[in-house]
Amino acid sequence: RDLDYHDYSQVIDAPAITLQPESQTVDEGVDAVFSVAATGTEPLTYQWYKDNVAINGAVSSSYTVQDAVLDDSGEYVVTVSNAGGSVSSQTATLLVKSHVTVFTVQANDVARVYKTPNPVFTYTILNSEGEDVTSTISGKPTLSTTALLGSPAGTYPIVPTRGTLPSSNQYQYVRGTLTINKAKPEITWVTPTSILYGTPLSAVQLNAVANVPGLFEYTPPSGTILDVGLHELHVLLTPTEINNYEITEKIVSLSVNPLHTLTLNPESQFVAAGGGEFNIQVSSTTPWVATIQEGEDWIQITNVESEPSNKGLISYKVLENTQPEPRQALIRVQSEELLFIFSELLLTQEQAKPVVSFKVEGNSLILTFTGNLYESEDMLSWTLIEGAKLNHTVDISSSKNKYYRSVIE
Repeated sequence: RDLDYHDYSQVIDAPAITLQPESQTVDEGVDAVFSVAATGTEPLTYQWYKDNVAINGAVSSSYTVQDAVLDDSGEYVVTVSNAGGSVSSQTATLLVKSHVTVFTVQANDVARVYKTPNPVFTYTILNSEGEDVTSTISGKPTLSTTALLGSPAGTYPIVPTRGTLPSSNQYQYVRGTLTINKAKPEITWVTPTSILYGTPLSAVQLNAVANVPGLFEYTPPSGTILDVGLHELHVLLTPTEINNYEITEKIVSLSVNPLHTLTLNPESQFVAAGGGEFNIQVSSTTPWVATIQEGEDWIQITNVESEPSNKGLISYKVLENTQPEPRQALIRVQSEELLFIFSELLLTQEQAKPVVSFKVEGNSLILTFTGNLYESEDMLSWTLIEGAKLNHTVDISSSKNKYYRSVIE
């Protein structure tokens, strides 16, 4: 016979979350409660996780973190399940704030040179607001590094630890950096003694030394013959420990003298208008002769003395200058054999100054003067005495007064 058939199986709805757990921040010691709401065919089961690890016993729609501590901070998720499947909630973050201020201990950056001791390390302490509170914290952190006196140039961490800082506070530590810079070698190079033209450069002049080993490169190089004059010698030191020492240079001066020299002392002479007698000392490595510019007859060489060593003395006389302008001339001392070797003395004589002097001989007034001579009876109107030169005689037998003056024109 026919039998009726009915399907009595239940339709199961998979879980769906309708209320997500929320992130929160709580103070240390305060409870934190996470809740979730879900729909779906009963029974629904719950499992809470912290940082992807299942929490033992956290199997209801809410989970309470009692008396929260710092370690409770993290990410919380709940999974809801039934016979139809499972679903996970959004992540809720818990931040537990400490009652104790956390200070940041920062080791300060510092630098030194290779092969020098480490400097005294310093530090800065900041509060949670980033304010510098170093001076208000008792005690000191310990600051250490792995860099030793001979450690190569480079960077090294400065590591801070608590040291004698109060244990009642909490600290986080930030490393600093010790930078060891390359050292600069010290080059010693005494200025070389002057040489004669034709002498090649050698180790006598190119003799720099340094406090570290390395390669010395000279410019100009050894063997160079320099022209007469003053020259710069350069040396470039490339240290063997190039990673720890800088490439360094030094410069000295070298004077190259001619094979023969001729010098005068003095090299110039200033003479008063009245003239006089003077000397020139000559130092020479070759025989010499003294001459005066053509046409300068106001200078007279009166004596020349020359030793076998070619040192000597020139005596000369300068006549009185009766002109209203200063005058100049050159006394030239020149090698007899090498005409390109010479020295010159520049002689400058000041201009004449007006002078009148007199003497009386009987009824005659004898005037001695420079320049032109003028006479006057009232000192207001002056008349040039034509033809008067250096000396002039006046008959003073009459009682009439007359005045005289000289003028350089």
